[in-house]
Amino acid sequence: MPVKRRRTADGADLGDLPAWLALGAILILVALRLVFMFQASPLPDEAYYWLWGQKPDFSYYDHPPLQAWFQAAVTALTGAGRFALRLPPLLSSGVFTAVLVGYARHVEGKVGRSQVWRGVPIIWASPFVFLFAAIAFNDHLLIALLALASVAVHRLFDRLARSGRVDLWALYGAAVLIGLAGLTKYNAVVFAIGVFLAILWFRDLRPLVRSPHLYLGGVACLAMLTPVFWWNYSNGGVSFQYNLHDRVGGGADVWETGLRIALLSLSVVLLLSPFLAVAMVRALRPAQDEPVQLRNWRRMSIAVLIAMLAFFAGLSAFTYVLPYWSIVGLVAALPAAAAGFRHVWQAAAHMVYGVVICTLFVFNYTVLPLAALFAEADHESAIMFGWPEIAARVDGLRRETGAQFTAASDYREGSILAFWTGDTDTEVISSRVSQFTLWFDEPRRAGEDALILTSDWHPMGPEIEDRFATIEKLSDLAVVRFGVVLTHYQFYMGRGYRPRPQDPTQGL
Repeated sequence: MPVKRRRTADGADLGDLPAWLALGAILILVALRLVFMFQASPLPDEAYYWLWGQKPDFSYYDHPPLQAWFQAAVTALTGAGRFALRLPPLLSSGVFTAVLVGYARHVEGKVGRSQVWRGVPIIWASPFVFLFAAIAFNDHLLIALLALASVAVHRLFDRLARSGRVDLWALYGAAVLIGLAGLTKYNAVVFAIGVFLAILWFRDLRPLVRSPHLYLGGVACLAMLTPVFWWNYSNGGVSFQYNLHDRVGGGADVWETGLRIALLSLSVVLLLSPFLAVAMVRALRPAQDEPVQLRNWRRMSIAVLIAMLAFFAGLSAFTYVLPYWSIVGLVAALPAAAAGFRHVWQAAAHMVYGVVICTLFVFNYTVLPLAALFAEADHESAIMFGWPEIAARVDGLRRETGAQFTAASDYREGSILAFWTGDTDTEVISSRVSQFTLWFDEPRRAGEDALILTSDWHPMGPEIEDRFATIEKLSDLAVVRFGVVLTHYQFYMGRGYRPRPQDPTQGL
């Protein structure tokens, strides 16, 4: 007897989505993922976080340490290279896919396999999911951990709503997973706030407030962050200072705040895809015949989404919120989003939109920056090209000059250079504070000679010139792609490094 396909209330039946379209989308997305994984040079922050993994610590200046630890473990097992760099996102993607399938088979009921394998590529076709689950930023691990935490929270809510009993395995499992997400990226706190909001909001979940296990779970969650607390205590709280104060600009007036929120909202919708964004809103609306398990997943998703919207709307009054920060509030709602399309053509349009955007993304970072087709290549894209030639030039010049160390004028170029040369002792001399600032043992470098890499975006200046007895320009290198000049790099020889008189970590 065929399995009855579930049709959402007043919505589309995913089983009607053309099989060729779903299969084609899967194959194209997998191919794009592999091309990016093996052909794209590390993005600056990918190389930056990779370098953290080569210098394991309890935490780091910009973010908590879990992604760096993951990267360190993979590199130790497989060696360095682009495969090792992007293997952690591949593993995280498997976890997230398992959650999507589990949602379709459990929360949505016993749907047919055709619906499941059509629903999974719908979610993966979202540029938001494809990009930030493929790039070796902290976000891929955040997505996987919060997806698992969503499953645990749903099980907790479902058991409580059905029987009034607290599922301790689910409660403490959710607490540990949320804590590990916080050990990956600080904005995981938004998810925790959303879960607590749901407990206060819905009457049949409020008994949790009287349970001591809720607060013991909170302690377990915070215990996961012990390495972060200890590292900040040992380093004068510089990471907390940076994230809570330094990166938050001055206050904005109502008009500017509203504009920031509007731009953020538009960016998030375009990254999700407009079609999936509308479907997600529809999927979160209550239905009259809604099964209890779907109701509890919807409650959790709505509460986390509201917490995210409120948190980032408030933060927009002080700084520009980057669109991908919002992924923390979308993870729980994503599995249900595929069920929210009103018509099959909307699901098909979403998949086509996603495949096109993802193709352009991969083209931009592996073939040629899109901006270079019309005007000057943008920095964020052009920086991805030319690094095998740059690394070879650096290695050759170091041998010729006898330079004791290599330095760069910005953490971006310094990170990628370290990846391509394998020189994890590469230094960065810049007015911008980064993890490199904390690593730089200036007294040890006193009197040493350095080969210095600068770029059109971060040229030679007083910040570097004042740190050496003499500076000599050695050569230039133009990065050319298909006859198009993307940018230029410069190579200098700095003789006799002069440390700054004060500790470089003072005043961070």
